Amino acid sequence: MTALAYIVLDVNDLEKEAAFWSQLLEVEVAGQVGQYVILKPQAESGIRLSLQQVDEPKQGKNRMHVDFHVTDLEAATGRAIELGATRVDEHRWPTFMWRVFQDPEGNEFCIATELEGESTDG
Repeated sequence: MTALAYIVLDVNDLEKEAAFWSQLLEVEVAGQVGQYVILKPQAESGIRLSLQQVDEPKQGKNRMHVDFHVTDLEAATGRAIELGATRVDEHRWPTFMWRVFQDPEGNEFCIATELEGESTDG
């Protein structure tokens, strides 16, 4: 069996990005080895976000990004912006909506919520 264990994000400023992502996810830094910082997972058996310091800056749109689910989209939006994220866009489907953000280096991520009174159950 192959299990997803880590998501690795390339960054230029390892310290700044580690502070942003650990605060956004409300987790601690598990450790640093060379150009890698590993964040503790939100759940004991959860996926870990790792940051890899690279020399080249981000160019273009991410080919893959992470999405987060919240119950209070307004509060999560305010917190992300306060931590240094930039709000880029907003989308809505019949049962949920999400906002697209960029971290301080321009890496995209989304924060989503189910719409009040609606469910994704079929």
